[in-house]
Amino acid sequence: MVPPRLSNVSLQFEGWLGDDLIETYPLFAVTDRLRAALRASGVSGVSFEQVPTIRSEQLLELQPGDEIGTWSLMAVTGRAGTDDAWLSPRWMLMVSQRFWDVASRFQLTYCDIAEHTS
Repeated sequence: MVPPRLSNVSLQFEGWLGDDLIETYPLFAVTDRLRAALRASGVSGVSFEQVPTIRSEQLLELQPGDEIGTWSLMAVTGRAGTDDAWLSPRWMLMVSQRFWDVASRFQLTYCDIAEHTS
């Protein structure tokens, strides 16, 4: 199964609990602060493109003072055994220890995280 190709993407937030990495199939998005840290560390297998964000009426009503900040789409282009980020055959984000060392310094409270063992 190949993920769909998308164009003219924007992220509409109905709610946000503060995580710096989110997934909405088939996309991953990161806050600017996580994007900057990943770029500075030189991790391979990802590229970034800033994406417009929209705060829904629901978010404005329920979380009026919460800022969602600026976000970037994170395209995962790497290969297992070669890069720091790649997709599993089931389209799960897989990362190296180097990627994890950077990402784990940020809020990932609501991400499903599991250690991969071969």
